[in-house]
Amino acid sequence: MLLAGSSVPAQRSMIMSGLIFAAIMLDRSPFSLRLVAFAALVVLCFDPSALFSASFQMSFAAVTGLIVFYDSIRERMAWWYRNAGWIRQSFMYLGGIAMTSVIASAATALFGLYHFQNFSGYGGLIANMAAIPLTGFIIMPAAALAMVLMPLGMGLEEWPLMIAGYGVQVMLDIAYYVSALEGAAIKIESFSFLAFILMASGLLLIALLKGPLKILAIIPALCGLFLAFENQVPDVLVSGTHKLVAVRDSEGVAWVNSVRSDKFSREVWERSWGMEANASQAFKNKDGACDDLGCRLDVSGHKIAYTMNILGQADDCAWADVMIAADPVEVKCAARVIDKFDTWRNGAHAVFLESDSITLKSVGEDRLARPWSMP
Repeated sequence: MLLAGSSVPAQRSMIMSGLIFAAIMLDRSPFSLRLVAFAALVVLCFDPSALFSASFQMSFAAVTGLIVFYDSIRERMAWWYRNAGWIRQSFMYLGGIAMTSVIASAATALFGLYHFQNFSGYGGLIANMAAIPLTGFIIMPAAALAMVLMPLGMGLEEWPLMIAGYGVQVMLDIAYYVSALEGAAIKIESFSFLAFILMASGLLLIALLKGPLKILAIIPALCGLFLAFENQVPDVLVSGTHKLVAVRDSEGVAWVNSVRSDKFSREVWERSWGMEANASQAFKNKDGACDDLGCRLDVSGHKIAYTMNILGQADDCAWADVMIAADPVEVKCAARVIDKFDTWRNGAHAVFLESDSITLKSVGEDRLARPWSMP
């Protein structure tokens, strides 16, 4: 775990593996939700903020789903395995990989959609069917052998590490290949934190409640699903550095003032709009949208101006409903204005366009009053 960098999934695996081995030596059942809860408690004692990270949520969601499912069929599955020949056991192994992949994907789907607006469909099953045997029979045995040989010196661990490295490279090649398949990943627009909490509560109730009481999980899950569908995403975004401006038109195409500035922000925005990475197009590529002074776009019946030159501010103020200026605005303006001073004071801005209204939101408006925050 220390060599791997002590990430949250590695911590969870180390704690649970240790407890599982202890349970086996004491002839006790090693798998239970108490084991998951104890591992989560230990991780959070050292790093409480990990609770909000995608790695913590997805790691513990996956293992919780697997324990709940396999605990319900444990006795039947053990009987099948004991009374099976090596051919049937081999098929059970492959079937177990497939079932594990399906259960883990289903358990982590909500968290992947919330954090990354991305869900792995059949691609995850194909990748796991190829990668898990590769990991179990080549990568992990070679890594374990390297760990045993390291203290002996003389570079004995070089060959096992080389074998593990080749295995990892093949696994990455599988991941790249599967991710490029048509429909292997499903992308959606971002949804609210409240919707996420309600749906996550529904999943927890399914795992924790017994018998007919599981039906209660439908209530928060449906409420969260309704809020997710009703969630509104911004139509215009301005980065906190004021270097990147993005506008999504009524056809779902994203237009940006620059495809080179603030690449990370652009990729996050594309994800939140349910788009492929680097799908945005430059303002200047839109027919008749730009001249030397700036660019003008019509979105959902609203006029959006991006003013690059002070000389164009007066005209854009008179034309636009929303004006985003690259420089401080020095003229009186009837339009809703976002200039350099606005992003300097309040960080990134989002504009929501409706048929009869325009709503502006900023990071500064939502953040809490902290000693280091600007008044």
